[in-house]
Amino acid sequence: MKKYLILTLLLSMALTVHAQTFQVEGITYTVEDSGAKTAAVGNNRTSTATDVVIPSTVSHEGVTYTVTTVKDNAFANNTSLRSISLPATVTKIENQAFLRCSALTSATFPGVHQIDKFAFYECKALQSVTIPDCCTTLGQRIWYASGVRNVVVGTGLKNIASGVFESCDSLTTATLTPGLKKLGSDMFYYCTALSSINIPAGIDTIPSWCFAWTGLKQFTIPNTVRQISEFAFCNIITPVITVPEGVVSIGSNSFSQNSQLQTVNLPSTLRHIGDYAFALSPFTTITLPDSLESLGDCAFISCSQLTTLNIPGTVKKIPYELCHNDSKLVNLTLNEGTTSISTAAFHGLRNLTSFTIPASVTEIEGNPISYTAVRGDKLVCKSPEFIVDKGVLYSKDRTRLISYNSTETTFTVPSSVKEISAFAFADAVGQTLTAVTLPEGITTLGNAAFGWCNKLTSVNLPSTITSMGEQVFDYCSMLNAIEIPEGITELKRESFYNCKALKDVKLPSTLQKIGQSVFASCSALDTISLPAGVNSIDQRAFAMCNKLLAITCNATTPAKLSAAATAIFSSNTLTKGRLHVPQDALEAYKSASGWSTFANILNDASAVNDIFADEQNAWQLNNGTLQIASGQPYAIFTADGRCVAKGVAAFGCAFELPGGIYIIRAGKQSAKVQIP
Repeated sequence: MKKYLILTLLLSMALTVHAQTFQVEGITYTVEDSGAKTAAVGNNRTSTATDVVIPSTVSHEGVTYTVTTVKDNAFANNTSLRSISLPATVTKIENQAFLRCSALTSATFPGVHQIDKFAFYECKALQSVTIPDCCTTLGQRIWYASGVRNVVVGTGLKNIASGVFESCDSLTTATLTPGLKKLGSDMFYYCTALSSINIPAGIDTIPSWCFAWTGLKQFTIPNTVRQISEFAFCNIITPVITVPEGVVSIGSNSFSQNSQLQTVNLPSTLRHIGDYAFALSPFTTITLPDSLESLGDCAFISCSQLTTLNIPGTVKKIPYELCHNDSKLVNLTLNEGTTSISTAAFHGLRNLTSFTIPASVTEIEGNPISYTAVRGDKLVCKSPEFIVDKGVLYSKDRTRLISYNSTETTFTVPSSVKEISAFAFADAVGQTLTAVTLPEGITTLGNAAFGWCNKLTSVNLPSTITSMGEQVFDYCSMLNAIEIPEGITELKRESFYNCKALKDVKLPSTLQKIGQSVFASCSALDTISLPAGVNSIDQRAFAMCNKLLAITCNATTPAKLSAAATAIFSSNTLTKGRLHVPQDALEAYKSASGWSTFANILNDASAVNDIFADEQNAWQLNNGTLQIASGQPYAIFTADGRCVAKGVAAFGCAFELPGGIYIIRAGKQSAKVQIP
């Protein structure tokens, strides 16, 4: 027991000595190692000293200590410090030592071997940095968002951590000395004034975001580099990119958003180009080497000045949206060797008038040339796996319709077809298609199958359809009516987005989910009846449907809304519309999250003669007889959406309606009524 107490006492004394602090000429020091007689610059965060020169040794109580370290947060947030000079004996600057020293303009540290992360973070007044040759280690984001303008990196550094000079937007000159083997990711990210740099030989990888969002105009990538990582040179302003021989991989977004790029030179060693690698850059030509094995999605998307592209047959798969969006590309060549073409690979090439599928192609996922000017016999297929008939591309057994490139205004899909591929009819270039007839037997409509068919007024959906993709009819701005077949359980994202003429919608009793923005911007939609099985409605499902003033929910349990009602329905619907619910569910809707936002929630009984009118006397209902005024267009629907009568009342007309609930439209009036 006595030994234990003595040991505890000695340990306590040792810790006390180790943590001993003292001041010399107004600067606080901490004893680091009493045996080795070393000290560190300690907590000086509130010091009022301005120009500080740290001596190599300091004395306290008769003991002389060698100063070797600047401690964590030593001067952090000190607003008085203007300059710091460290002796050669100081070999380490610890984390955040000078963090946000806003008045610091000068820092010298000739003997430092290691600088830890955030050491000079946001030192806005700091002008220049010289990293001594003896320094071997730099931590993360040391000079992040500081004011440095000039940087010299010493010869002792081999590797640099991430973000060392990130967001130094005044940095104009950075000297990287030979011997450096590894640059840090984000090293010069957002150094917008940096216009040139010499990358030393020996570097084998340009790391991610290293030079992104800089002002680089002149630089040379050394021939020791083998890989250029994601976003490495994103959003720079050089007119010429030369990737040297030896580079095998260009990562995603590596040269994207380069607004001044005119010329791209690629090496014969290159095997991989990543997603969005050159996106949003205005170069006019690019030669892809025969060594190339893969292209990433959207590699050349929005390259608006690109006119010619020859893809070597060594690229086995043409990726999704390789080129897209108002490109001037008119000369496109796929070569033998390519085996697969992705959906929308060349979507949006408005000036592309011809397209040839090589004989080696065995897979076409969906329409690769949607929204192009390819028409009729300008679509050529050499592959035995597919067939072109009058400008329409099918699988060889004609069970899948892949691409519609005919000039006909109406089209009847062959009875052999079971699937309409993604983007199959999607188009807006010289669009003439007004009506499509689909046969019984079709089971699948792919994503955006009829997207952007902006003259399409009618299409039937067979009862055999079991799957409808996202955006399947989006931007069909003249489509006025749709009946979704029984069996469909979900309407996926943006199914009818921006169908501005869509007014008559019948939903199936099997429907359970209405996805994001399904009917958003359907500005003519004024009435909708939601089947009892609907249990989920996603955000913006009925956004900007300002005329939607009658909603019938047939479910006794309110459907779950994935967002606030204001993010799903328009404010006009919520404040002026009528939400009709089952009589025994009225209180449930009034208290349900989201649904309670509706200003008018009515049960079936209270819905009798509920009229929303711009005109008066378009119709009258007397004892079960519906009278339509002369000259008025009308439509009568049952509660489940079945149309029982539709037309224009030439001399006025009357209907004897059996008991039940009806949605009546006449003129500009819409109403839900109950007939006993």
